[in-house]
Parts: sequence; C-alpha cells; structure tokens
Amino acid sequence: MLNYLNNLIIYKETHINLYNKKPIFKAESSPSFHGDGVDYYVYKLKKADIDLIVNDKIKDSKWNILPIDKEIYSVIDKQITYDAELTNLLKNTGYCPIPNVKNGYYFL
Repeated sequence: MLNYLNNLIIYKETHINLYNKKPIFKAESSPSFHGDGVDYYVYKLKKADIDLIVNDKIKDSKWNILPIDKEIYSVIDKQITYDAELTNLLKNTGYCPIPNVKNGYYFL
C-alpha cells in the first residue's frame, strides 16, 4: 500500500484516497544512492472514484484526455526503460506501464 505521504500527495491532486486500498499490482525499483526510484501501482477504482475524476476534469485541467501524447509517451517509456529492475519486473507480468487505452483520462 502507499505510504501516508504519497497518499496525501495523490489525494491533494486527484481527490481520491488510496491509503486503505490495496493495489491489484505493484512493481517497485530499489532506491538509488539518492533514495529515488520508480514505483508502479495499479488500482481498481470504484464508480464513485471515477465520477470524481470526471467531475474534476470539468472543474480544472489536472486530468488529461486519452490517448497520451506521443511526446509524453516517449518520456515515460524512456524513464521506465532506464530502470532495468523495474523493466524486468513489468516484463514478467501482464501489466503494461502505458496501456493502449484510447478513451478516458490520465494524470501524471
């Protein structure tokens, strides 16, 4: 599960509380010398959470309409590919870091 600080950041930006929700999938890279790393979590959201996303999209511009721009896709793909540990974790699962979804919203 997400730690408390990460959940506060996500809640502030998305209005969705993931603190007590268990991810259906997660992959975490080991922290580097500076303590940074990449965490990849997949959550299944309830309809009420999806409604918050759609309503927030109307109010502000934090959520973007899919599909993801090619430039953004390229940056994400390079970052994930750069982290060999995370790449191997994801390669051995059925999850794609950037799913081929054409209808919906995304937030980075």
